[in-house]
Parts: sequence; structure tokens; C-alpha cells
Amino acid sequence: MTAHVYTVHLRRSAPPPGDGDLVLVRDGFNWWAFLFSVPWALYNRMWAAAALIFSAQVVFGIFAKELGYNDATASALSLGIAVMVGLSACDLRAWTLKRKGYEADGVVVAASLYEAERRYLDARPELAAGMVGA
Repeated sequence: MTAHVYTVHLRRSAPPPGDGDLVLVRDGFNWWAFLFSVPWALYNRMWAAAALIFSAQVVFGIFAKELGYNDATASALSLGIAVMVGLSACDLRAWTLKRKGYEADGVVVAASLYEAERRYLDARPELAAGMVGA
């Protein structure tokens, strides 16, 4: 089975940490973000990122039309934006989590999200005690 890299984000606002205070974000290309950029951002409650992605799509679409680009060129620009979102999806999530009060707390390599969470909490038993369902 393939191993994946996950970044760990922890909100330390109220001791002890509770459910929802630990978020793991899988690193790498995100196909959902590539295929459905704005809906993906909205689904993940990334309002500012969704607005930025939508704005970029609209602005590039208007520029392509105003500059007289053909449909193929306009489609290539749109595809370029989608590729950039797919490549930077984990960074967009980390940025959004930071804005919500989370701090990057480590990196875990595991085959699945569940295994990554287990490995992290096994290494940090003081956090596992305060988590619901841990």
C-alpha cells in the first residue's frame, strides 16, 4: 500500500483539546480541487479561498474575451487555474486552518487518514486523552 504525507494542524485555544481541534491534511495533488475548484472550496468551508478561485476564473475569462483569445486559449487558461488549485489545495487548506486558529504541529506518513491520526495520537497520548472517540 502506498504511504501518504499528512500535515497535522492543532487548535490549542481551550485545554484540553476536544473533538474538531485536530485536522490532518493530505499533501499532494487533489483531484477534487482540480475538477471542482469552487465547490470543493465551499464544501471544505474555505470561503476566502473559494472567493479567490472564483475571482481568478472570472478575471481570466474576461481578459481572455477582451484580448480576443479564441475558445481554445480561454480553455487553456481555465485549465491552468484548475491545475494550480489542484496543486495548491493542501496549502489553501492549511492557510484556511491557520486563519481559524490552528497551528501546524507536525507531519505524519501513513497509508490512510485513519492510520495517520492513530500514529499522531499514539505519539501524543496527552492529546488523545482529551479527544472524543480517541
